[in-house]
Amino acid sequence: MEDRLHEIEEEIARAEAATTLSETELQRFVSAEETQRQNQELARQKTDLQSLMKEWEELSGTLETG
Repeated sequence: MEDRLHEIEEEIARAEAATTLSETELQRFVSAEETQRQNQELARQKTDLQSLMKEWEELSGTLETG
């Protein structure tokens, strides 16, 4: 379980970096279509990040009580 916890931490770091990059790219206007695509990608990334955070919290709690 500790190995999975460390994997999740690494995935969270990558997801946060990807989200930051997407937010930065949104500051450059290319076209309405590209902005829409980037917004959709950003929303997906944030959802993925939330899922990872939830999994981390659950696993971390399990390790603390176990």
